[in-house]
Amino acid sequence: MADPGAGSDSDAERLDTENNPSESSAVRPRTPSIPVIDVVLDPTAKSRRADSTLHASTSPARLAVYGTLGGLLAMTALFSILIAADANRSKPFSIGIGPRESAEPAASTPVSPSSAAPGATNAPAASPAIPPSAPTPGPWRIQDSPSSPDVKFVEGTMDGKSFIEALNGGVPRAQVYRILAAFKGVRNFDKSKRHDSFIAMLDARTRRVKAFEYQAGLTDIYQAREQPDGTLSAEKLDLHLEKK
Repeated sequence: MADPGAGSDSDAERLDTENNPSESSAVRPRTPSIPVIDVVLDPTAKSRRADSTLHASTSPARLAVYGTLGGLLAMTALFSILIAADANRSKPFSIGIGPRESAEPAASTPVSPSSAAPGATNAPAASPAIPPSAPTPGPWRIQDSPSSPDVKFVEGTMDGKSFIEALNGGVPRAQVYRILAAFKGVRNFDKSKRHDSFIAMLDARTRRVKAFEYQAGLTDIYQAREQPDGTLSAEKLDLHLEKK
């Protein structure tokens, strides 16, 4: 049950406030109003304000740092995947090839009759026989010319004589000088030895020298041969002795 005295006191205070508004404002300051309507009618307003505050506080430098960190994480994950895939690829190779290699040689190695025979020894295989090389054809020699009535051969040795005296009688003197002119710068006949030999091939009708050879040793042979223009061309023969 309400107290009658309390009601009368509140009424008296209300009357005093109405009569003295300045005194009531000084005693009881007005509290700012709360936007109750906004809170009740728009419940998402608070979350929107928080989102706007978050976006405003995110600077471009911070976004760049976040992007860099994200890229590093993505690259780390990619390298980890590639390393794991490479390890998985090489693992079957090292495991699966070993037993197969140990089993294949026994099945693929042919058994030769010599190894299957009892008491057989492993003799080295004989190397294939090398066919003999064909002899190198040597230069043309006067002795290779067939005998014919159209040619004449004059042979002899120096026997301590001069070149002109050794060829005198068998070779005309003009042809001797023709031979000396052809050998100029090739062979000096002033230093001939006693056993040096020579052979000349002449035209039987004109007695013109067609070829001339001078032999001072087994391989020291000089030759002059008539060319199509009628001149004698002299040289030292390049002879190859076959070794037996």
